[in-house]
Amino acid sequence: MNGVTGKVTGVVLAGGQGRRMGTVDKGLQLLHGKPMVAAVLARLAPQVDEILINANQNLQAYENFGHRVVPDAIGGFAGPLAGLHAGLCAAGHPLVLTAPCDSPFLPLDLFSRLKNAIQDNDLAVANPEKLAELVALWDTEAERHGVLPLDDRGFTLFGPRFRERSPHPENRRYVYRPPMSPLPAQASAAIGGRHVDLTATVTLAPGDEGVLFATGTQNSGISMFVQGGRLVLDYNAFSDHTIIESDVELPVGDVELAVRLRRGEGMLGSAEIVVDGRVAGAADLGLFMRMISSIGPSVGGDHGSAVSQRYAAPYEFTGVLHEIVVHASPEKYADVEAAAERAEQTRQ
Repeated sequence: MNGVTGKVTGVVLAGGQGRRMGTVDKGLQLLHGKPMVAAVLARLAPQVDEILINANQNLQAYENFGHRVVPDAIGGFAGPLAGLHAGLCAAGHPLVLTAPCDSPFLPLDLFSRLKNAIQDNDLAVANPEKLAELVALWDTEAERHGVLPLDDRGFTLFGPRFRERSPHPENRRYVYRPPMSPLPAQASAAIGGRHVDLTATVTLAPGDEGVLFATGTQNSGISMFVQGGRLVLDYNAFSDHTIIESDVELPVGDVELAVRLRRGEGMLGSAEIVVDGRVAGAADLGLFMRMISSIGPSVGGDHGSAVSQRYAAPYEFTGVLHEIVVHASPEKYADVEAAAERAEQTRQ
């Protein structure tokens, strides 16, 4: 490999079941009073440009270390290769350095040592016969274990499949009606990095307040809530909070409340809040989040660590929340939605 250059993503592998330790989460086991993964992160951070944590349980605990958590895309605790796959798919840089979560004495010069070891030393070129042997062995083992034929769809294979009567509707219009449990991220609307409309239909009495819709954690997320008689949006971009509060008090009775998020040029974006069809507040967003959190949303409360500093979780809504509609990419799928509505009217 000639000229190993470029920024580096560090991936901490913490996605296993810890079966050799009695099925404990190894990264969270204490060493000198601190979780082992904390020592790994401290030693890895100076060597890389970003850090991802691959974890499949205790996601909120890992997010509290301040780095993005990426679960396996391949289910069933498939092992470290599944964690490596998830890290490679999510990495933002061309070079990836991995480390297990239970290596608290990780070398402080690990990257430089590995870089020096492979610099100008392409083993595939130096040993073509070994490369051919490896390829032949791979083909034989793949055939024996039923891997072939290969599926080259890559990451899209594990993404949402939009179709009727599934958690992911073709028109990208998700309708949630409480009471309901918190949603897993895999079964909910992916709202990062795209235009999104959030619309809540509520009935308010004097003094009602609480969260209508929240996704993410205290590290990053979006929360739409009623407080002090006004609609509030907290857009928490990795602890940089943009807060919009409606310039009018909410009326008593039936009300339609909405949040509109729009992606702009580069990393920019904008947000506005709407009360009964009237824009009641707006702000520019300096960072429009492409990835928000591995923690799924909740409706009628904030079930995780509080997205907003303006309340204590779960801050459940005290009024009547009839439904929340999350419309992802409405500018692209308005025609699909209209066609579905026409089909429904025809059936009636």
